[in-house]
Amino acid sequence: MVRACVVFGIGAVAGALLIDCLIPEVFGDYPEAMKNTLLIAERCNVTIPSGENHLPKFAVPDGFTLDDYFEHVVRQGYAQRMERLRQLETVQRAIDRRR
Repeated sequence: MVRACVVFGIGAVAGALLIDCLIPEVFGDYPEAMKNTLLIAERCNVTIPSGENHLPKFAVPDGFTLDDYFEHVVRQGYAQRMERLRQLETVQRAIDRRR
């Protein structure tokens, strides 16, 4: 059996799910944190079935399926990022011409 625990507020691993074999690697410099994390993991009794989706249900606007709306939002975000990237490229070209 592999124990795991959720850790919050630990720098880059905030909210991460850690298994036993990774706990010493993450908390090696903090023996007290490692000890406490293992104590918490021993108290946890959670089964997370594999192959099941446990995402929350999102309401989508009329006329969209969940997949269609996800794609729509992704494409909008991509278009916004590309617009900003083009602006930055224009600025970079102007800077390069002045050199």
